[in-house]
Amino acid sequence: MLDTRNVSLAFKTIAVVDDNAEFCLLLKRFLEAKGYDVSVFSSSAAFINKSCTAFDLILLDLYMPDPDGVAVIRHLASVDFGGAVLLMSGEDQGVLRAAMELAKAQRIEKIASISKPFPLENLSLLVHALQQTVVFKPQACTGAWQPVAEDVFAAIELQQLQLYYQPKIVLANNTLAGFEVLLRWKHPEHGLVMPDHFIPLAEQSPELMQLLTNEVVRLAILQLTEWQQQGQNAQLSINVSMLNLEALDFPEQLEQKLRAAELSPGQLLLEITESALMSDVASSLDILLRLRMKGFGLSIDDFGTGYSSLSQLHRISFSELKVDRSFVITMLQSHESRTIVETCIQLAKRLGLQVVSEGVESKAILDQLLAMGCDIGQGYFWSKPVSAQDAQTWLLRQ
Repeated sequence: MLDTRNVSLAFKTIAVVDDNAEFCLLLKRFLEAKGYDVSVFSSSAAFINKSCTAFDLILLDLYMPDPDGVAVIRHLASVDFGGAVLLMSGEDQGVLRAAMELAKAQRIEKIASISKPFPLENLSLLVHALQQTVVFKPQACTGAWQPVAEDVFAAIELQQLQLYYQPKIVLANNTLAGFEVLLRWKHPEHGLVMPDHFIPLAEQSPELMQLLTNEVVRLAILQLTEWQQQGQNAQLSINVSMLNLEALDFPEQLEQKLRAAELSPGQLLLEITESALMSDVASSLDILLRLRMKGFGLSIDDFGTGYSSLSQLHRISFSELKVDRSFVITMLQSHESRTIVETCIQLAKRLGLQVVSEGVESKAILDQLLAMGCDIGQGYFWSKPVSAQDAQTWLLRQ
């Protein structure tokens, strides 16, 4: 999946929108003690009349008096609100879940929910988790610059792309299972450019996506070779686009590159989103089957967010299932999220798949996953994505 959790993030300004004055005061004192600048609104109308874009996070009671929380969500979408929203309600969890889906449909994707009443510590954990999902440009990459396809072609040609590595941890013994590879663009003028600024450009061009994938594979092989020469073995997980699954010679090309470097296919695990499997099922099955026959690991990424999850698991010989982080980071506050995570883990186990949970941001989440029988975790509880040098430090600890 695209990584947007690359920097240490912190909300600064928070708006609490709730008609319960006592509750507002409680949240205000609690959050201000944590260092946040908190504004309180007892009516939705007062909040809407304020400049909503001034806030990094909005705590919104869904059942506000007229206008209600749904109207506030609609307003936030109309002003292109780019922060995070935390929905609060003492009503049915299904209503909260439906409100979250509505917000996402309105392109407010940085959203979570919590049921009233809740322990303040749960709120603190959820605010911390939400911070990891918010897309902030790194300080070195400022201004309104937006790359075009020609810029990405040039970045590949000039070898300006770099790999960062996020550890994947075996939960049973806290050892390193491998790393997920995450792409960065070190631009000479605009600093470190995140993948969400240029991957969508590549997705529009089969030629550019092929070149980009080739560059990621080249860099991954170079790093694996360097570590192997130093006596350190690792498995790297790389993301594969739907466009790669349209090239019938992709398995052979990938195998040849690894064999030329005296590496085995088992040292690469290919992460594929559910949506990538839905464009041309016949070609996808052909390519993925040959990849597995050659010894590559296959992971179904962001599991549970697509529309044909079970049929894909039945058709394709996956070796790993990754539970989507949107469920993991909310599993302590949401019964539905917890049930989905547990069901995914049980399903993977019964199908003989290794199961990875993304979005592990606290020990409380880790403990839940251990109790559910999850194999591997990944998230800020252990480490953000790091440079190759810092990744080597992880290898040396083993």
